[in-house]
Amino acid sequence: MQPIDFKVLYDVKKLFFLLMKGLRVLELSEALNIDSSDLLAVCAILKFKASSRLSMLSFEECKKITNYYENNN
Repeated sequence: MQPIDFKVLYDVKKLFFLLMKGLRVLELSEALNIDSSDLLAVCAILKFKASSRLSMLSFEECKKITNYYENNN
């Protein structure tokens, strides 16, 4: 049995927690193929606290934004 490389384990744990937080506005806009400024406008309509392309959105907020685009297009 090989010894555990704790640095790799720490990096995996750090990545996991970053993924659990959600997505940045920029990442979601790229995934939805829309301009990030348009996405920020939708965030304002939905009263989310996103103020820039680097703002983090929870997965719940991402789902609500996706539903907004599905229902309004």
